[in-house]
Amino acid sequence: MKGMGLSFLGPPGVDRLGTSVVTRRGIRAANSRPLAAAIPGDTVAEGFVVTGLVNFFGIYQNLIISRILLSWFPALQRQPILQPIYTVCDPFLNVFRGVIPPIFGLDLSPIIAITLLQAFQGASAALGATPPTDEES
Repeated sequence: MKGMGLSFLGPPGVDRLGTSVVTRRGIRAANSRPLAAAIPGDTVAEGFVVTGLVNFFGIYQNLIISRILLSWFPALQRQPILQPIYTVCDPFLNVFRGVIPPIFGLDLSPIIAITLLQAFQGASAALGATPPTDEES
């Protein structure tokens, strides 16, 4: 009963995440690994890249939220100090404005843009996930 303290004690044929681990032949290969890690190893570069991507998407989400709030004050669009926010956010939002027209005067492009950014942020955080080793399974 080696490794019982940290091993997964779920039903056979199910991994830690509750997904099936049965392969095409109906059995799990001894050396099979989930494709969770896109950047190999626990290196400083991996942590730097993953943390940087997560932070970038988080900051960009905050910029889009500030752009949404600034849209409620049309007089502020002429302020030179706020022009970088419009310059950075508007091209990304215009992609979605071309796909979905305003409904009853309400622009839904920020909702789609923030949802997409959250998906990218979650996916970039998963880049640093490490696959389970044989000792853990």
